[in-house]
Amino acid sequence: MQSPLPTLLPPIPFYFLRHGETDWNVIKKLQSRTDNPLNATGMAQAQQAAMRVSTLGIETIISSPLKRAAVTAQTIQAHLTEPSLVFDDALIEQSYGSFEGRLRTDLEAEFGAHFYTQFWRYLPADAESIEAFNTRVLQATRKHLTQAQGRTLLFVGHGGFMGNLAAQLGIGEPQHFANAVPYLFTPTATGWQLKSIDRHAA
Repeated sequence: MQSPLPTLLPPIPFYFLRHGETDWNVIKKLQSRTDNPLNATGMAQAQQAAMRVSTLGIETIISSPLKRAAVTAQTIQAHLTEPSLVFDDALIEQSYGSFEGRLRTDLEAEFGAHFYTQFWRYLPADAESIEAFNTRVLQATRKHLTQAQGRTLLFVGHGGFMGNLAAQLGIGEPQHFANAVPYLFTPTATGWQLKSIDRHAA
């Protein structure tokens, strides 16, 4: 997919990878800021992700400090020879307020089947506002791209953060991003493109 918004970020390609699986992912419970660890599948996914990105020339990893992202990033770093690892609180997942810890199925039953595709419309008052989240996502990404100095970056974070970034760059509607699969954001003359890196590429 390609977007018509090329100027929101510096025109520098970068990779983004959602953390490995947690138990709450399996049962579709909203994690938000809850600091859950990776489960056994998630640990295996992190190992596989390290192999998958080994040919991408990653030089710097920027990660959310929440355990599920941090351990994924540390596992990747341990398998590569070059990259530095930086933790940034600005990459933390959006606060869902009182929705945190609730089952997605319960929320869909309460608000309708379209709840997840229009999540921002239903956020409770104690959640981080979509306006604040939009600003944080762009500012954090822009800061690291600006400071990249030609180094190839891999962001390791959360599905909500990545989905928000893709939406702001005009790359389609909010979508689901698989656990521990790298995605490449590429600037073009007319906008940003997004593609997943083939699972068997590395």
